[in-house]
Amino acid sequence: MFMYIILITVGILFLILAAAGNASATRSRTGNPEADESGVGDANPAQGRSIVALKVLFAALIVGGVLLSAFIAGRGALAGNSPAVTIPSRPNFVVIMTDDQDMDSLPVMRNLMSYIGGGWVRFTSAFANDAKCCPSRTSFLTGQYSHNHGVITNGRGHRLADEHTLPVWLNDVGYHTGLFGKYLIGFPWSLPANYQAPGWDEFFVNRDSIDGQTGQALKFLDEAPANAPFFLYLAYTAPHHVARPPDRYVDVPVYIPPRRPNFNPDDVSDKPLWVRRLPLLSDETLAEWDNERANSQRELLAIDDGVLAILEKLQAMGKMDDTIFIFVADQGFSWGSHRWIYKNCPYVECSNFPLFIRVPGGENRVESRLVSNVDLAPTITDLAGAPITGRVADGRSFAALLTDPGTPWAEGVLMERHAGDPPSVFYAAQNNRYMYSEYGNGDVELYDMAADPYQMRNVVADPSYAAARAEMTALLATLMAGGQPPMPTATPSPTPIPTATLPGEPTETPTATPPTSTTTTPTSTVTTPVPTTPTATPTATATWPPITPTAIYYLPALIGGR
Repeated sequence: MFMYIILITVGILFLILAAAGNASATRSRTGNPEADESGVGDANPAQGRSIVALKVLFAALIVGGVLLSAFIAGRGALAGNSPAVTIPSRPNFVVIMTDDQDMDSLPVMRNLMSYIGGGWVRFTSAFANDAKCCPSRTSFLTGQYSHNHGVITNGRGHRLADEHTLPVWLNDVGYHTGLFGKYLIGFPWSLPANYQAPGWDEFFVNRDSIDGQTGQALKFLDEAPANAPFFLYLAYTAPHHVARPPDRYVDVPVYIPPRRPNFNPDDVSDKPLWVRRLPLLSDETLAEWDNERANSQRELLAIDDGVLAILEKLQAMGKMDDTIFIFVADQGFSWGSHRWIYKNCPYVECSNFPLFIRVPGGENRVESRLVSNVDLAPTITDLAGAPITGRVADGRSFAALLTDPGTPWAEGVLMERHAGDPPSVFYAAQNNRYMYSEYGNGDVELYDMAADPYQMRNVVADPSYAAARAEMTALLATLMAGGQPPMPTATPSPTPIPTATLPGEPTETPTATPPTSTTTTPTSTVTTPVPTTPTATPTATATWPPITPTAIYYLPALIGGR
């Protein structure tokens, strides 16, 4: 902002000096008409001075126009300098949830990563408390850990007390609600086939195609009543394996994230038993999952089309300024890190998931402090003015982080797994420096995430980390007992999370194609086609137009007639 003021001031000074120079030259020529090369002098000196004055006025108008247009176009950017934004009361909500999407997949999602409309907060340290489909999605709907809501693994969805969930709380305060896509695996279990979970005005559980589920969400928006806010939950069944991209993306070359340093390691001697007993991934297995990885990325291209279509629909409805848009995954996916292909582990590949929230009127920014999926329901109900009834949420509202990035926030996340034998089940805690886990067979792990972001060196037995172990043991006990992590003492410090190819913008030219052999590293370079439907171009956030020294330099030439 100060640079703009300086450049504009310099430009005005140039204008004045140039005007003075022209006026002086005019007086010289009119004092000796015969000296003019044309042989005809300025017959009317006053007229010459008037022309100069008009030129000065014209240039001043240009500068004023630039200032005014900069203010109008950039008022959103200037608002970003303010530490806080105001969210409208009773906003609409759109939640798009993907199935098993890891952080490294994000560059393929060019519409999402374009931050359409501005105001996007990207959470880089969002964690699943129980990184498996049913437990995680139930935590989203209840704000509770799986050991409290009872859905501790897939196939246990019938344990959910669905009369006390997010849609009920929103419906009770007047929200029009709709779910399309995935609910909980096995639904409706032993209930009647036409059973509709409480709180949903529209409830369409299905495994349709990505485009089909997008269409259902668009229809919901088209038919939403004008006199009520809405809550749309579009729960895609993709890119869960086996991935089946739509025809338009079946054979397209696609961006493949590079493998992480902890991929299929030879030495896992310091890991817990459940990892030590995993075999090295064979070439045959790698080839199979390389193909699955490519198709998963292709499905994300179609989901990204859906993101764009829904944002465009909101814009056409005039609802962008009063809608909170949330893009989230239920959990991550390991893709061979630590020899583990799947999810439901304490490592960042399994538990760290994408989370983007658009706040109307805010600025695009990255939020690195830790949140988890039990925090989502308390945040949404807080913003909606809906009380949570019938259960006690384990999570906390982070609405203040959305509106004021200077808000203090206590960082500590509980992670858990209850499925499997004792070496597989665990409780774990993560803060902004360490991850600590305890397993059912007595195994323990501690990782220094600042020094070892890929969790390759277990330092639990290192004497120099004794204080850290004690700190994390206490944090885990606090979280398991229903307590909250301690507040930061000063400035919150970011959590170092490995991102492989990110920092977080979509790749302009993807750098790998799906492997066609059993080689462990993709080798060819291709360009990923931009999604062809919908066809509209993402809308960029308004910013100040460029006012450069070069532009200022040419203003005196305008006055001088050159």
